[in-house]
Amino acid sequence: MLGPLFLIGQQFRGQAAVGLLTVSPWPGAGEIDVMENVSRIPNEIFGTIHGPGYNGGGSFSGIYDFGERVDLGYHTFAVEWEPEKIRWYVDDILYHEAEPSDVAPNPWVFEKPFFLLLNFAIGGNFGGAVDPANTYPQEYLVDYVRVYQGPDTAERFEAQGEHFVAVRRVARGWEAPAPLVMV
Repeated sequence: MLGPLFLIGQQFRGQAAVGLLTVSPWPGAGEIDVMENVSRIPNEIFGTIHGPGYNGGGSFSGIYDFGERVDLGYHTFAVEWEPEKIRWYVDDILYHEAEPSDVAPNPWVFEKPFFLLLNFAIGGNFGGAVDPANTYPQEYLVDYVRVYQGPDTAERFEAQGEHFVAVRRVARGWEAPAPLVMV
């Protein structure tokens, strides 16, 4: 799997790799996959939510098929997230929506702050076996990341890079996260 951009509930605390105590293990804290692209399915992207009772292969997901390899062009990926509704867009085209009834009777765990993560993952259960023909190192180029608040707030956070990636967050009723830092 290459190129996921996702949000994970702030109650989540990573395993030993980041040295923090596990408070709410995945998927209990919730996860919103803004965009996942799997190299073995090069024409498609996935927008997905994971939570208790709907995760991994049983997650609630939407797929957008470009009709050609995703990596042949630059694209804008976005999520509009408001109370009890999440919408996924690519290049301003709505391709997936989720609300509590889509995961019922399981809990909707998306009414709280989330961390934004950009991750360059290779392989795994979803991505499959790593192609031995792959060459490394690879590049994960990002033109910008934007996190928007509702229209009645002025906070805006940006990170600059080389490929288009955008994230929008609609009014949520909590404090904005700390500014994003690209390393």
